[in-house]
Amino acid sequence: FQEADGWQYRTKHPPSAYGLYATASNGTFLLNVTDDTSTSSSGHQPVNTVILFYMKSYSEKWQGSMVNASVFLGTHENHATPVASVESGFHERNTSEPFMDKLHFANAGDHRDVLLQVRMVGGGTFRIGGLGFCAED
Repeated sequence: FQEADGWQYRTKHPPSAYGLYATASNGTFLLNVTDDTSTSSSGHQPVNTVILFYMKSYSEKWQGSMVNASVFLGTHENHATPVASVESGFHERNTSEPFMDKLHFANAGDHRDVLLQVRMVGGGTFRIGGLGFCAED
């Protein structure tokens, strides 16, 4: 993590509850991933998709919870360029369900740095169960 304020990693049993939890409204984390193999001569495809696995729930604890996940090319220090975002959270169904969002962006040449920013924009409870940084066609 480059920064993490208001988020916490938990490994409380059962394993289905593992993940990153928002612990404060307006909490934000930044995760910068550098792809050292993304050069045009390597034949490697650079990262062009970030996958976010998370849970939506309905209880009072989750009421109004909403996060904004944004992907940028570059680093926080070098004025990264925004390329994709999604906003999701609380739902009205009386279930807790896993969801997945793919934040796909066009390859911007041979970029090496992908920055993910996740920020609570409503409520105070949210759980991210997994993140993926990959190349997809």
